[in-house]
Amino acid sequence: MDAEDCEPYTDVFFIKFSQVSNARFAKRKLDESVFLGNRLQVTYAPHFESLLDTKEKLEVRRKEVLGRIKSSAGRPEGTSQYSLAQGSSSGNHHQMNFNKREYLKTNHASHIEDPRFSHVPSNKVRGKND
Repeated sequence: MDAEDCEPYTDVFFIKFSQVSNARFAKRKLDESVFLGNRLQVTYAPHFESLLDTKEKLEVRRKEVLGRIKSSAGRPEGTSQYSLAQGSSSGNHHQMNFNKREYLKTNHASHIEDPRFSHVPSNKVRGKND
């Protein structure tokens, strides 16, 4: 992606996932990991997201939240899904490191008409020099 601002000798790849959960997983597993001697940085690119992409992503999120509310409604009052042992020693177990929960792109229907981007199956890698 030549249009992206990046440091010299840095390659930028655009990956659009079919589901937000897949993007979250990739962010969690790949961000700041080392690949071929270089540190990977996974970021969310909202400027490549269409209005329909955003609408679909928010609808999926709404359904997830409603599902969690319904599942917690069946528990007796005063009980929690999380035990104190799961929290951090500093007591900030409710602050689940939201900085690491950034979204990547979702691919419900590719609406980007930019010729620089093409659909690539997940088992293939495509760079800016391809």
